Amino acid sequence: MRIFRVTTGFAMGLLGLLLLASQPVLAQQEEEEKKPPSEGFNDTLVRMKIKREEEVHKKLVKSSQQAAEIAGRLDQHIRGEKRDWLDRGAEKKLKEIEKAAKQIRSNIGGSNDDKDFEIPKTVEEGVTRLAETSKKLSEQMEKTSRHMISAPIIVSASDMLRLIKILREYIK
Repeated sequence: MRIFRVTTGFAMGLLGLLLLASQPVLAQQEEEEKKPPSEGFNDTLVRMKIKREEEVHKKLVKSSQQAAEIAGRLDQHIRGEKRDWLDRGAEKKLKEIEKAAKQIRSNIGGSNDDKDFEIPKTVEEGVTRLAETSKKLSEQMEKTSRHMISAPIIVSASDMLRLIKILREYIK
């Protein structure tokens, strides 16, 4: 019985050594079997990336057009005897415009910048400036390609965000 245990232990040890010795050979064979992607595959990936970028740009252009339309109708929400406040319906519209402006600014490569900004004196002036700025942004977006980083677009989007922040203070 003792000879059987010794023989079994020796055989198991030998088997373990053989398995350990064969692992690097198996790993090397697996690496050799992996083939690099073909040129056609790489071309397909590049075309897919370009298509995705074009779709993102089209969405941004459409978003800027919608923001301009919404901002153009925002004057319907000015209320009060002196036309000095906005009704609650303006909040939803301001959020939609803000979302579009943030999305455009971040995709173009801009961030929050501090530049000279003239605060509107009245609600009507603020709404008018927001409509003009969003229309200008929409026109600029239509003229750009997906490759461009446009400083005027970033400035327009930032101005829109500042105007929205100011106009939110006039909502009652």
